[in-house]
Amino acid sequence: MPSVTPTLNVRGIDAFDVGQSGNGDVRVSAGLPRGQTKQVLLVGDGLTSANGSTLSISGTGTSISSLVFSTNSTSTFMQVDVVVDANAVPGPRNLIVQNSNDEISILTGGVLVQ
Repeated sequence: MPSVTPTLNVRGIDAFDVGQSGNGDVRVSAGLPRGQTKQVLLVGDGLTSANGSTLSISGTGTSISSLVFSTNSTSTFMQVDVVVDANAVPGPRNLIVQNSNDEISILTGGVLVQ
């Protein structure tokens, strides 16, 4: 039987200081302070480099770097560093993950710029 790649689906987010580990408190939204860099961990299905998963954040005032993928027996993970500009307009931002099959998963309001 051929293997089936799970449909792309972002289920939650965790955010923490760069160089630290997340506390496992995965939720539907995470606050990111202006003028800081945080590591953001997305949890879901189909988040892999093999299927060309990419991440973008709606709006302006944020940038993404250091994309790393990992997996365990129940989920796939995408970890990035997010820099929030000191002058970014506060408010919610959507996290948009897209793969090479043009599947898209959006975590609406997944980031709250504070």
